[in-house]
Amino acid sequence: MELPRTHSVELRAIRNVPEILNATFDFIREHFRPLSRLILQRAFPPLALGYIIYANIFSTVIVGGLDPFSYNRADPSGIALQALLLLVLFAVGYTLMITTLHVYVLQVLESESGEVSFDEAWKDTKAEFWRVFWTNVGVGLLYGVASVIVTFFSTLFSIFTPLLGSLVQLFSILAIVTTYAVYYPARLIEGAGFGYAFTRSSSLVAGSWWKTMGLILLCGLLILCMVLVTLVPFYIVVWLIRENIATVGWMDENRDLVRIISTASIALFASLLQLFSTFPLISLILHYFNLVERRESARLEERLEEIGVVDAEG
Repeated sequence: MELPRTHSVELRAIRNVPEILNATFDFIREHFRPLSRLILQRAFPPLALGYIIYANIFSTVIVGGLDPFSYNRADPSGIALQALLLLVLFAVGYTLMITTLHVYVLQVLESESGEVSFDEAWKDTKAEFWRVFWTNVGVGLLYGVASVIVTFFSTLFSIFTPLLGSLVQLFSILAIVTTYAVYYPARLIEGAGFGYAFTRSSSLVAGSWWKTMGLILLCGLLILCMVLVTLVPFYIVVWLIRENIATVGWMDENRDLVRIISTASIALFASLLQLFSTFPLISLILHYFNLVERRESARLEERLEEIGVVDAEG
């Protein structure tokens, strides 16, 4: 089955940060139907189920766990099993999300007919799944170690002043995320090895480090705005319930209903947030192409200058 698309957004192009953001919006708009279909049918189900379980755990602890007389309702073993299932679902879902986006972009690059095949995209996603899965595991472990080191040094600086410790921790996290911002494009689009992808990312970002950080911060700001807009209806519903329905006695008598409402609300909000996360992923893919084109352009200029020098000497 073919997914029709247009392809007016040039992927391999040199852009500044505002142009990358605009190109991201254009890419999402042009490929919204086929790309959203791939994500919703393949990557989203395990994430949605995971968020439902997460919301259920959260509401169980909040609604039942804080009440000493109803603590037994929150079975610790049941929560542990749900947490384990949650971990598996998130691992699968995030792997599918990352793989699907990069595979789709690769098919856009390689397609000459102007169409992207849903079946081929899913076939390539399945073929890359375990490589991306174990990549995620390795990256997660490395970032875990890095987080421990950052926390240790930030705690040392907090001895002098808490503000200094917080600033060290914040800048350290931003530095790590910025330096390896295009790790996944280097790994999945370029085909770099697990270790070399880190080197490749830091090498590409080195000449545009502050621009890369600016792109990450702007993407975060845009997602924050999307989240705030999404939360408006939720806050209105909560306000209406508090003002017209919910009293302390009513909430105590309808504890199960409150848990269902809170579970559904958290799951819906978290699912929307996950969909919003596709924006920075696509932005970083476009930024990867931008950095590669800048690097190749610089090399071409150097070679032309060398040729010019040789001709002048000849």
